[in-house]
Amino acid sequence: MSNNFLRSFIKDSGIYMLPTFLSQGINLFLVPLYTRVLKPSDYGAIDMLKVFSSLALLVVALEINQAFARFYADEKTEQDKKIICSTTLFFTIFTFLFFLLICQIFAPALSVHLLGEKGLVTFFRIGSVYITATGILLFLNMQFRFEFKSKYYVINAILLFLVTAIVSVFLAYFMKLELIGMAIGLLSGSLASLGYGLWVLSPTYQLVFSKEKLKEMLKFSLPLVPSGIAIFFTAYMDRLMINHYLSLSDVGLYGI
Repeated sequence: MSNNFLRSFIKDSGIYMLPTFLSQGINLFLVPLYTRVLKPSDYGAIDMLKVFSSLALLVVALEINQAFARFYADEKTEQDKKIICSTTLFFTIFTFLFFLLICQIFAPALSVHLLGEKGLVTFFRIGSVYITATGILLFLNMQFRFEFKSKYYVINAILLFLVTAIVSVFLAYFMKLELIGMAIGLLSGSLASLGYGLWVLSPTYQLVFSKEKLKEMLKFSLPLVPSGIAIFFTAYMDRLMINHYLSLSDVGLYGI
């Protein structure tokens, strides 16, 4: 029994590492595209969008994914598992749609304050949709892991990276859309991956929402939000300071 567990552990670990290597490979592949079609301030804008995305993914859904990971295994029946999955999904969708609404309404002001330059409103609007899709996708990837669906997790990750790369290259380089093309590429990858994830996991969802489950999960997850914010500032303070004291172009050069 222990040998089977060890083999399963090693196999799944290797499977879950594959998307990480692929992600880094795609990023390396896109660097020549960045430098050929974008100005330093453009890939600085992409870098700052990802910084904002990291903060939003921590705060918007109140770390509900961590609570899902804590309580999912405790559910005894398939029906109980469907209730906790559905409740987490609907809460995540609601919070990120509210986030998206705020971003769209206040895009002119938020784009300047968060990205550091004027003239990036359209990029910010597309980016906020990308963050919303990514936030929901983050929960789906968590569910893939806890349902031991490593094969579907990898397929989803590969789909994300391939669609992002192909659409980004086509729009930014061949269609000359530059920064907007890159933003649409990021969004296209997230939407394709999100659609696939929802399709694969759809049997685990029902039109149910448990307030009791949500209260229990939030009681666990809310204290994790401040620590996540602290880790965020530790990881991204360099870019925030460069953008504040220097320029978006300097952020881009630093990020590359």
